[in-house]
Amino acid sequence: QPLHLHPASTVLNYGQALFEGLKAFRRTDGSIVVFRPTENAKRLSNGAKRLLLHPELPKDIFLQAIDHVVRANAKFIPPPGKGALYLRPLLFGSEKSLGVKPSKEVTFCIYASPVGNYFKGTLKCIKLQAVRGYSRASRGGSGNIKASGNYAPPFLVQKQVRERGFDEALFLDCIRGKYIE
Repeated sequence: QPLHLHPASTVLNYGQALFEGLKAFRRTDGSIVVFRPTENAKRLSNGAKRLLLHPELPKDIFLQAIDHVVRANAKFIPPPGKGALYLRPLLFGSEKSLGVKPSKEVTFCIYASPVGNYFKGTLKCIKLQAVRGYSRASRGGSGNIKASGNYAPPFLVQKQVRERGFDEALFLDCIRGKYIE
């Protein structure tokens, strides 16, 4: 069902949002396994502390929600080797307030979609272009959490390197511009 958000929600105005991404796979015996959900729960919790998304979402609630979504969507999980059910948990500030402050209201939801294999056929090399002048992470920044706002700034650079015939940008450190992030 669609999410209904007030235009003054902190997620829309200040980007107070986190996401995770994980997959559920069908095994050859028909059972279903989710890849490292406990690690995703830990990272979401760390991100919630960093972005002051309180109250903190308990790990057991996160894991129960993942289990519920997987069970409810089991029929959409492809056969073994044909893909997975991609799960996208979201945690965001949903209080309607134009004040520059952390939200007192938090929304947690998960949506799911079947996906094919990330790499089609055999593995192949990809062409990367190292870029200077643009960084994805900086000392003291939020690069160690999956903050929603971390992902849009590289779009321009990624588009530019693809136009030059590369598959992806390789971002270098923001201090010296010579170490891989």
